[in-house]
Amino acid sequence: MSLQTETETLIFPAPRPVVAGISSYAPPLEGRRDKTRLDFNENTIGFPHILPEGYDVTTYNCYPEYQAFINDLAVFLGVPADCVMLTNGSDEALDVIPRTFIEPKVGTALITKPSFHMIQHNLKLAEAYTDIVYLTPELQYPIEELTHYLNQKPYTLAVFATPDNPTGAVLPKENVLEWAKVHPQTVFVMDEAYAFYRPDAESALQDAIHTPNVLVTQTFSKAWGLAGLRLGYIVGHPTMLGYIKRVRSPYSVNAQAVAMAHKLLEDAHTVRRATEDTLFRKQELMQRLEERGYALRSGPTNFFLMNLGGQAGNFTQFASTLGILVRNQSQQALLNGWVRVSTGSEGENLQFLDVLNVFNKVSALVFDLDDTLVDTSQSFDKVVAYMVNKNSEVPLGIKELNLLRAEGGYNDDWDAIQELLRRRNVDLDRDTIQTQGSVIYHNLAKEAEKWLLNKDDLKAIAERYRLFIFTGREQSEYDGVWSEEMNPLFEKVYCSDAVENLARKPAGDYLTHIKRTHMLEHAWYIGNSVDDMKAAKAAGFLALGVCTTFTADQLREAGADAIIESPTDLKEFFAC
Repeated sequence: MSLQTETETLIFPAPRPVVAGISSYAPPLEGRRDKTRLDFNENTIGFPHILPEGYDVTTYNCYPEYQAFINDLAVFLGVPADCVMLTNGSDEALDVIPRTFIEPKVGTALITKPSFHMIQHNLKLAEAYTDIVYLTPELQYPIEELTHYLNQKPYTLAVFATPDNPTGAVLPKENVLEWAKVHPQTVFVMDEAYAFYRPDAESALQDAIHTPNVLVTQTFSKAWGLAGLRLGYIVGHPTMLGYIKRVRSPYSVNAQAVAMAHKLLEDAHTVRRATEDTLFRKQELMQRLEERGYALRSGPTNFFLMNLGGQAGNFTQFASTLGILVRNQSQQALLNGWVRVSTGSEGENLQFLDVLNVFNKVSALVFDLDDTLVDTSQSFDKVVAYMVNKNSEVPLGIKELNLLRAEGGYNDDWDAIQELLRRRNVDLDRDTIQTQGSVIYHNLAKEAEKWLLNKDDLKAIAERYRLFIFTGREQSEYDGVWSEEMNPLFEKVYCSDAVENLARKPAGDYLTHIKRTHMLEHAWYIGNSVDDMKAAKAAGFLALGVCTTFTADQLREAGADAIIESPTDLKEFFAC
């Protein structure tokens, strides 16, 4: 059956009323270059001296001609020529389709997230009422949920990228074609920017030309290597393309883009080999990263996602300073901590690995000790309660100690005891408090203090990042309880009396000293207290608050850049 015969039996989604009421602008597009062109007010002489030798001046001083290229592109794609419409990259396609079918503040659209940013952007500009369905936690298309949404109301547009950017998720065309049959009033758009990295059979191109409400967009920006020339195309039934042509600019694609793509089309087998080589290099790079313990997500594209957890922003910025550009996707739904990495040449991939190695060498995680790595509720907290109750007539209230710590400046428990007694009108000097309190502490600590973090998790983190401890304890309070067990796990442990003339928390002196001494460029300080957060910010560290003592709001107010509920969340936070 010919497309013309099919058209007589098909029902097409209607364009916007204003589009239905106008005709396409139809200037003479073809066959002008070898004639005396006095019709379009062009500068027919131009400036040939700026052109490379052998360059045809009419490529730039004559309005573009598309048909010869469209004919050859259609043959290559295996579709009729009138089923192909050129666009200024996929971006124009994803812009002009909503402007053709979405009546502002009336039309409805269905999309998924995370996905290509320009899909939702263009729907917003078209003033569509847009419903969003999120991918599964495994970053796959939720077919049942999408089916449910489509059954709830008649959508004007449903736009999906497949493979998706940035997740690589694939939406099987069989699902889209079934939806298209059930919902003939909805225009289904499949953005196949990465189609050339997949087997041809998985593309919906052949289906779109026979399905009145399916459009496929593709581009020369990715596998074809012509991102700077901005050339894409829409494939669909001629009737549907006819609506869209009424909206798009007739000369939106420049002649140079067409000329270069036409040459490349003649050498398509080279492009195909190049895509195969790219996918091979991608798998090789991913294997090296997986061997280093990085979690990856990938689809049939030239890119993949790499989980760097809380270091995603730091690494992206660091790599950029060394000339390696990757995209931090943390602002996208479901992708916090994920970085998108495109496959480069063999040399570029090696540069990426080298930069990753350097980053890990100049990055560190510095831990507070008490109630961050170990539980001191049955040691230091009991000492505080004992000393206050022993030296005053007013017992320590249940929340009183934490309320004092929340004020800031009382991270040291001997300072806290002195202040709690002072508020009870008891004057006891700090040296006496520490002398008496230390005896009680050492009698309790060995049995009372327990790990809050699984040591195997800590070892996994240590395989990637340099680890330090900076604790408000003095050396004597650390050595007899934890030094034997912890020292082998950390590059260095700093107690509050380790370096002379450095102020205690909440000052950032010690953290600044650690950063300079160990030549760190990126570091997190991980702690549970208000003073920990303040010390981190004072030293230019990122602050990770652990909610073992204070609430997330209290820690954020003190300067925390991120929050975890428990030390057991550390491995996941840093994607180790």
